[in-house]
Amino acid sequence: MTHSKQIDRINLIVAALVASIAFLVYNSTKAPTLSFWDCGEFIAATVALQIPHPPGSPFYIILGRVFSLLPIAADLAVRINLLSVVSSTFTVFFGYMAISHILRKTLTNDSSILSRLIRYGGASCSALFLAFAYTNWNNAVEAEVYGLSMMLTVAIFWMSLLYWDNKGSQMGERLLHLIFFTAFLGVSVHLSTYLIMPVLAIFVIVKKDVHQKFWYFFSTLFLFELYLIFAMSSRPNEVPYYIPLLLVFIIFLFYIFSFEKIIAHYVYVGIGFMIAVLPIVGDLLVNSDAQRFSSLSKTMYTIGYIGFALLIGFGLYLLFAYLKTKKSGSPNTHQLIAVLFVFVSSLMVLMLYPIHGYDAYVPFLLITAILGTVFLVAFAKDINWLNLIAVASVSLVIIGVKEFVFGMLGGALLIFVLAKTMRLPGWKNALLIILVSMVGYSTHMYIPIRSWENPKMNENNPGNSLQSTIDYIERKQYGSMSMTKRMFIRRAEWTNQFGNHRHMGFWGYFEEQYGLKGQMFIPLFMIGLFGVWEVIRRRASMGLPFLLILFISTVGLVLYMNFADGTRMRSGLDYLEVRDRDYFFTPAFIFFGLAIGTGFAFIIQYVREFFQKQMPAITKPIIFALSVLFLLPVYAYANNFNVVKRINNHIPYDYGWNLLTSADKDAVLFTVGDNDTFTLWCLQDVYGIRTDVAVVNLSLANTSWYIKQLQTNLGVNISWTEDQIDALRPFRDQKGNVYRLDAQVVSEIIKENFNKRPINFSVTVPESKWRFYDRSIDSLMALKGMMWRMTSEGGGPRVMVDSSIAFLSNPERMRLTGINDPAVYKDATTLRLTRNHAVTFMRVARPLIASGEHEKVQKLMERALKEIPHSTDAINFMAEYYVNNTMADSLKQLIETTEYGDKNHLMTKLGVLYYHDSNFTDAEKMFESVLEESPTYKPAFEELMRMYFARKEAMKMRELINVWLLHNPEDSKMKSLLQELEKEIQRFEAEGS
Repeated sequence: MTHSKQIDRINLIVAALVASIAFLVYNSTKAPTLSFWDCGEFIAATVALQIPHPPGSPFYIILGRVFSLLPIAADLAVRINLLSVVSSTFTVFFGYMAISHILRKTLTNDSSILSRLIRYGGASCSALFLAFAYTNWNNAVEAEVYGLSMMLTVAIFWMSLLYWDNKGSQMGERLLHLIFFTAFLGVSVHLSTYLIMPVLAIFVIVKKDVHQKFWYFFSTLFLFELYLIFAMSSRPNEVPYYIPLLLVFIIFLFYIFSFEKIIAHYVYVGIGFMIAVLPIVGDLLVNSDAQRFSSLSKTMYTIGYIGFALLIGFGLYLLFAYLKTKKSGSPNTHQLIAVLFVFVSSLMVLMLYPIHGYDAYVPFLLITAILGTVFLVAFAKDINWLNLIAVASVSLVIIGVKEFVFGMLGGALLIFVLAKTMRLPGWKNALLIILVSMVGYSTHMYIPIRSWENPKMNENNPGNSLQSTIDYIERKQYGSMSMTKRMFIRRAEWTNQFGNHRHMGFWGYFEEQYGLKGQMFIPLFMIGLFGVWEVIRRRASMGLPFLLILFISTVGLVLYMNFADGTRMRSGLDYLEVRDRDYFFTPAFIFFGLAIGTGFAFIIQYVREFFQKQMPAITKPIIFALSVLFLLPVYAYANNFNVVKRINNHIPYDYGWNLLTSADKDAVLFTVGDNDTFTLWCLQDVYGIRTDVAVVNLSLANTSWYIKQLQTNLGVNISWTEDQIDALRPFRDQKGNVYRLDAQVVSEIIKENFNKRPINFSVTVPESKWRFYDRSIDSLMALKGMMWRMTSEGGGPRVMVDSSIAFLSNPERMRLTGINDPAVYKDATTLRLTRNHAVTFMRVARPLIASGEHEKVQKLMERALKEIPHSTDAINFMAEYYVNNTMADSLKQLIETTEYGDKNHLMTKLGVLYYHDSNFTDAEKMFESVLEESPTYKPAFEELMRMYFARKEAMKMRELINVWLLHNPEDSKMKSLLQELEKEIQRFEAEGS
């Protein structure tokens, strides 16, 4: 691209068309208002230029503010959502351009129709797999930082490819500086933008004419570093010895199959690897049937150990053979490469044992420094040292703010000194890398400057001091230990972190991204790997960085994020993740989507080459027919559409509305989580709804900065001085009760505000929070709508029935839009939160039942069942109500109309109702119907047995037990009962005869 005539205008048009498709899809499926989790917080922060949770995402906030001023939608939240739509559209565009560039460099670069078709089709396929990957699409339709972050990430990837081609030219220099400026703008959105820079920085550090072996050695070192983290953070004996052998064996197979003819000693090494990893088969068999295969597994381990020993022995033999050929002046390089595979695999096994736990962090740094030094010395002549200093100094941003600042200053000084003393060329470029990085990072100045003005949302108060700003940017709110150190304290089982565990397992998210799920994903996965492999084989300088980006955004992120699975609670670090964490892996899903389209392009290219040699006359029709493979992203679109689209989804807005409008005028309203807080902030700050209410989040109330803001920012009276707030600590009273800061805040607010302004608790706040120091205030609590209010009357907790009915029955006050609409997708969070509505209906219905106001009960609960049909609590509540009031027809209608709830439970309840109404025939039919569909459902079996016993129908009891035992042969209690029953029947028959 050094000359305008080299621009492929058709390629640009295709890129624009693909991006336009993405835009139309994103725009048509975007949220029509705010969404749950952080979206409400970000919308409120951008519209009013406030300070959200650390690290603040200042560039996102600033750019979001610009979007909020554009007249592109009537709803301000939609304007912020459009920032994600536009950003994600450009992600698709840049993804297309990157893969188009790779294919142009690795496929036949001619202007024939077939060549263009494969290049444009492959790039389009890649970009659309990226576009419709579930997590990326989900981020594209709501107000979150990941859309903008991924746009900048993929733009950097594309620009880095262009830079490598134009390195040394004026355009190359401009691209270089633009890359680092963009990277540090990205850091001001989300640190994940910088994720790929350690890989792509190698383009900047190494000289253009470097030998291909450099790329392989660099990639090996990089992958070994990832493995070091894995090995040194594992517990003793947690990882079987064959895992690292298997990893090396897979890479070894890729390597040897790249040859036309495999050399003999490679075959012997391959056999050694195959025997050494044999225990994996034994472990798989043991997992399926431990008792049957345990001895076989032990045998396989013995064979595996012997194979590993033989592999090491053969490696030593090849080493001596190589040294002998080297002395003779004709060294056999293949022998050395085989030795390296054996040596590296042996070293990786060794690394599993010596050091584990937190203390491994320092040895890891030491090993890394040694390996890095050896690598730099080995390739000293290929390194641009000034650029290396510049890149290393700015990359300290990953460690911390002070390190970054001093690193930049020290790096700039060192570059200047070396340039003047050693007359090294390129010092201006190196200094400009530091300068543009600093300029990009400078958007962080927004944080203290805006915080000084003390906006209503001023999380962590970063403007309080320089140290406060640094702690905020470094996310010290989430713990004093850096995440880099925390990597070495495993918070979950490896199989859960890499596998399919709830809320955090990587593979579980990965296999659901592109439409073809489960076993159907495996071919797609292999095609993606094939695409990367082909790029490596054809142009290592492009393919290996692509591979490393995939590794760092998959394996690297699993290691770095170190998500907890709830299995190691004793460590104090291992709560189960509270929500799905797939969004952290968005870079992996994006880049692998690009790899899939690349794989399809190479497959079609191979087919083309085959037919051109064998049957050239039909080459064109065959390739045109195969081009249908490029349309496979349609599967991703079709399968992800219903679960991603936010069309007509007003549930988060209504959820916040119902809470806020339930509150008393000028109330202090206690909430506890993200979703019952951020939605309220958004409605207040963006839509101006119920700004009289002071929302106090009890999770944040465990921090001193937030307690200080209660009076200054929210106008809540408290008597504590700032020094007293700083001195607050959790304490335990004489009765053993623990008072965290939030409990002390509740008591202080009640003391200073009760009888001056209303005190409200959201229905989402657990009742354990209803305390005034050592006294429960349950007796003072009264439910009104979605709010528990503190009163001066006793006798609680009670329900303000009339006012609550007036609220819950009025669609204008209690808004439940779209909850019962099957076209509006409800994820687990939405289903869980909206059940709070149903629980409130039930709370109001209970006193009505007690007072015999059955007409009001049915009218109230009819709305609950109609509007919140997925609430099994409400379904079971009404089933019990119908049973207690002998309303068989109503219960039957409920069973016939509801799509939710446990049908077996409901039908059993109906059978009980028939039985109590002496309708034995229908009761028997109902119980039998349940058991016919679910022969292991015990409640129906027990009710039918109870009925037969009461009616003294022994023969039916015997028949029923026999059928039960056919399906439940392990039920020893029923076996004993059957024996007793047989004796009684025989005795009865004997007496009768």
